[in-house]
Amino acid sequence: MKKTALLSLGLLLTAFVFNSAYATQILIVTDNGNVFPIANTLSSSSATGTGNGNGNGTGNGVMAQIVTTNPKGLVIAGIDSATGNSSSLRPYNKVNTGTFAAGFQTSDSVQKMFIPQINAPYVYSNGVLQSNNTPLPNILSPSSTTSLSGSPSSTTSSSGISISGPGTLGILLNSGLGSTVVTGSGITGGGSAFFGTLIDHTISPTAYDGGTHGYTIFTSNIGTTSGGYTVTTPVNKYVSSASNAYATYTWGWSACNMSAYTAWSWSCGYDSGTGVATVNGYVSGSCYYVTSVTFSTTDQYAANYYSHTSSSSCSAKGGCSYFQSGSSFVPYITLYDKSPFVPLTQTYTNDFQSQVNFNPSYSYWLIVTPTSGGTTIGATNYDPSTQMFFKVTNLPSNIPFQILQNGVVGVQGVTSSSGTISLSASQIAAGGQSSISGELDIYPNSPAYVGTIGTAVYDTVNNQMFNIPAASQQIYTSFAYVQIPMAAKTNIQNVVDNATSLISIPYLSKTYNAGSSMMVPIIPGLKSISFSLNGTQTVLKMSSIPSNLGISIVTSGTNSNSGYNTNGVPLQISADTGGEASAIAPKDGTMYALVNAQVSADTSYTTSATYNYQQTATQYIYEVYNPSIGWYVKAPCPQDQFQASGCTDHLSYASSSAHAGPLDVYVDIYVNGVFSNSQIIYYNPNPIIQQTSSVNSWSFSGSNAMAMHYPTSQASGIVQIPVHAGDLVEFYMRAHVDAYGDPISVPTGYYGVFTTTNQVCTGSATINLNSGSILTGIS
Repeated sequence: MKKTALLSLGLLLTAFVFNSAYATQILIVTDNGNVFPIANTLSSSSATGTGNGNGNGTGNGVMAQIVTTNPKGLVIAGIDSATGNSSSLRPYNKVNTGTFAAGFQTSDSVQKMFIPQINAPYVYSNGVLQSNNTPLPNILSPSSTTSLSGSPSSTTSSSGISISGPGTLGILLNSGLGSTVVTGSGITGGGSAFFGTLIDHTISPTAYDGGTHGYTIFTSNIGTTSGGYTVTTPVNKYVSSASNAYATYTWGWSACNMSAYTAWSWSCGYDSGTGVATVNGYVSGSCYYVTSVTFSTTDQYAANYYSHTSSSSCSAKGGCSYFQSGSSFVPYITLYDKSPFVPLTQTYTNDFQSQVNFNPSYSYWLIVTPTSGGTTIGATNYDPSTQMFFKVTNLPSNIPFQILQNGVVGVQGVTSSSGTISLSASQIAAGGQSSISGELDIYPNSPAYVGTIGTAVYDTVNNQMFNIPAASQQIYTSFAYVQIPMAAKTNIQNVVDNATSLISIPYLSKTYNAGSSMMVPIIPGLKSISFSLNGTQTVLKMSSIPSNLGISIVTSGTNSNSGYNTNGVPLQISADTGGEASAIAPKDGTMYALVNAQVSADTSYTTSATYNYQQTATQYIYEVYNPSIGWYVKAPCPQDQFQASGCTDHLSYASSSAHAGPLDVYVDIYVNGVFSNSQIIYYNPNPIIQQTSSVNSWSFSGSNAMAMHYPTSQASGIVQIPVHAGDLVEFYMRAHVDAYGDPISVPTGYYGVFTTTNQVCTGSATINLNSGSILTGIS
């Protein structure tokens, strides 16, 4: 890294970066048109000094200087060593509560291990997870099965219910299941499965037409009628909605004549058909109550059961003999519902493993469309108060880990002091990320701190983490260091930072070879560093390190973050990237930083939910006028709430929304390691929307997804801060973007209660710093 001379306040400065992938040249242009080229001659991947070589002597014949680093990675903080939240590396990350902190850089070594089945215990050995599981028996069995289409069949074994053959099978399950872990295999590649209860427990689906009209839920003969070609048949069943209901009537007749004059003759005729019937009813809660089905026809045989015979005899000599018969079969109606089930789970289209809580007092159906190779659905008992959902033993102790399902980080933390990860179903979020398998990533060489967090300091250069007692909880990542080079082999002991208190840094105490350096992290409020140098006590005051104003090249890089939750609260995923320049103020005055950067970003956010609806008892205590039929009827609501289709349930819901950004570039300013203020130099609230699908206001299930892109943009600006001579000032350029949104809310209504059975929010954010520079000066 190179520097310009001290800048004059009277010059209006602009910086242009060329060959930004390597930041090899920067042109400084004054308001008079003068151009000063500055070359970057040092590697951007290592700690890059901003001192000018005139540093303070430390007694070993060398000079101390301030250098900056630009690490890329994440810090994690949370409780119980297992439920952490991650943030991109930046000087300060606030922590709401925490009993552990960990950090790792993108360059740190990571060991990725496949998890064959999430709900199982494992032993870590030689880089792989070995199963330590005693299989539990399957508790799913059919009470009855109904072939809804095609010719599927099922068998039951200790591994579950196996379904094979073309078509769709409805399975009424055994009762009393309770809390379970359900596993589905053989679904990926065209199969599907879901669990649910019937909206109306008095019906039973008998067929499924693939979605054209839905499930056949009710059939009835209309009975014998006399006269009239309009027929109304009582139904009195609940369906999911008026738009999902569909009804038909089917009829047929036949007639034959036989006569003999000179010879016997016989003739017959017949006809049949199916027509669309009218569904009558009203809205009841979130459902629709079908009172009757009506159809009209001009054919008496389609509206009535008909049977007739007649005969006549003439004298044989006259040759007259006649016989006639005719009949029609009883017409019948069929009622369909596209969604007669209250889903307990999502519809699985891939192999899965999820915690599913069955209400022991309900009857549940499993609807399965198997793949050509067959599909198996099984369940085992699961008691969340006594059973761990996922457990790994024999791991290295106190190291960071992440668990991914479907490519998204769901759980992250640190291993215990005994080298164990023990997670409950709520921690692993099994009800949301339902993949049967996953990935465990461990960072065996990355640091962690376990204990109550004050200011947890992440030293990325020395790969250490330690804690400083503080009133407010935060993780501080040092981007600036005091570099103390060693001219000869030197023994350093008892390194202490004098900040708001005396902070011992024992890991810096060791013997340094000639040509190496001791890198002391600059912590908040650092005033001086004391240490024993070959047995001689030495104190290095920060104010004695000479000014190092000039140009700093910020390392280009990318930071990504992702996560999900299943607790029904909004999810926000943030990503930051950046770098800093630091300088010692040579005098009292105002210090300036001219910042330039090229940034871009991408975000995505999805949310989905499935609901149960429990109908409350309906009391028909009002008499209202129904204009659609022209007379008064009993209803559960007063006249002003009654519509032609029935009572409205006054359903209310909070709309779900997905957002991104804005894409911001800040300059965070720290004086003597303490945050001073943050100034924004770039703001872009208008990403390019690449994908969106909206939520249907309220429904039994819904989803919302959005992906957004911020193209590469130029950000620049000048920030300033008043300083005193000897102040250490850090200008941290931070590019920031969010992916966030609201979950699909649980609707409310007067006549029923909604509960969510599956509510998942997933977000990811990636931010790119393509090039950057910070030019500092003072006036």
